[in-house]
Amino acid sequence: MREALRPGMTENELWSILHQTNIAMGGEWIEGRLLVSGDRINPWFHECSDRMVRAGELVAFDTDMIGPFGFCADIFL
Repeated sequence: MREALRPGMTENELWSILHQTNIAMGGEWIEGRLLVSGDRINPWFHECSDRMVRAGELVAFDTDMIGPFGFCADIFL
């Protein structure tokens, strides 16, 4: 996600990279789509949207997932 992040892409587009990669590698599911950028970071706890990420903005995400090899992860960045 970090390498793919570009100004002008939407939060949904960025989120889809995590989901697609998890499924392609044999992961099972992802719970929640908490990914926000810019002024949507505070207050926290919004799901991703069609908002475009602008240059220099902070981007944060949080999810629980069953990833490849049955690995259970709680990711927050």
